Amino acid sequence: MGRRASKRVPRDVRIERLLDAAAKRIAVDGIDGLRVTSLADDLGFTAAALYRYFDSKDAILAALVLREIKSARRRLLDVIEDLANLPVAADLNGPARSLLVLLASARLQHDVSVRSPRGFALMAVTLTEPRQLMGQDKDGPVNLEFLALVQTLGQQCEQAVTAGSIKPGSASNRALLLIFCEQGILTLTKMALWFPELIDTAALGAEMANALLLSWGADSEQISQAQAVLDDAI
Repeated sequence: MGRRASKRVPRDVRIERLLDAAAKRIAVDGIDGLRVTSLADDLGFTAAALYRYFDSKDAILAALVLREIKSARRRLLDVIEDLANLPVAADLNGPARSLLVLLASARLQHDVSVRSPRGFALMAVTLTEPRQLMGQDKDGPVNLEFLALVQTLGQQCEQAVTAGSIKPGSASNRALLLIFCEQGILTLTKMALWFPELIDTAALGAEMANALLLSWGADSEQISQAQAVLDDAI
């Protein structure tokens, strides 16, 4: 009998494996410690073979960040759908119901940071460190996907305005505040290990979201009602 032909691994699967290996390498050595040659060694590739997939370290970082932002947006869309179909949410009045997603957005980011700390940390660092993605232009895939994430959350802010939950204002500014204020809180995660009695990032995130909603004109009772539903649902 002849030798059985080896099954060829699809290109997209190989790319995912490469990105997983890069994320692990970054977790150990940091972004500045990522080297194409070291990554190729981890995968059993030659450096030349790795360059068939990505032409630079920045391209690998961009692909990693793109993957994380896409995943974050998918999770946000899932949360929007789940909350819309939540039976107990039907008991809330319109204004309180429209606050659910805005309150959930902070909790979602916290959950992501716990479940996928490497990916979350990488996204947070690279989005605030333009040098790492300097090869990306304004219409590059990372920027467009991030814009889509902001727009998705911004649409929820606009719906809250329409429902009378919050006062009119810039939807994009509010979406950015919800995203980056929570990311700022999550930078305290390491300190929370040392001072757990002082730092509770989940509680800080919830308080931050509440404070933002109050500053946008939300009613404190409606926030409490929506928060109670979230506590039972998640």
